[in-house]
Amino acid sequence: MSGMNPFIALSAAAMAALAVPGAAMAAPGTPSNTVKIPLVNDCGNGSINGECLSLDAIGTFAGVVKFRHKANGDLRLMFNIKSAPAGLSYQLEVFCGTSPARTDGVIGKLADAVKTDGNGTAVAGPFELPASDITAACGNAGIGHVQLVSIMGGSILSAAPVRLSA
Repeated sequence: MSGMNPFIALSAAAMAALAVPGAAMAAPGTPSNTVKIPLVNDCGNGSINGECLSLDAIGTFAGVVKFRHKANGDLRLMFNIKSAPAGLSYQLEVFCGTSPARTDGVIGKLADAVKTDGNGTAVAGPFELPASDITAACGNAGIGHVQLVSIMGGSILSAAPVRLSA
């Protein structure tokens, strides 16, 4: 290894693990550790501008998304919402692409997946996406994002990036 540029010596797995802090890749056939990332008020109450223009996963803290990969590569998502608009039903949407502004394709949607109570809190999941659906929609892109969309309430909660592939 002497004389070799240490940046070139990184393996593909090590490089991919750097893309999402704390989300080191598991060996094929083994489950990954659970990773928590912030869920933000990206659109509507609590968003930076109160508008739904950029959808950039930037906004006030709404809660966390926990994700991990099962041994078969399926993606498992759980939501713990602490501060979102009260009394809304949200559709869960999972996308290819690193942020809402950079969407490359839709993996799946689930209507009425999450409902906030009168205080704007909710715990929901687990929701599982088959590895085959992720690969069919995104190829081996590896990074995506999730959104909770309330069509009637005008609220979008976003979390990015999410490691899609184990």
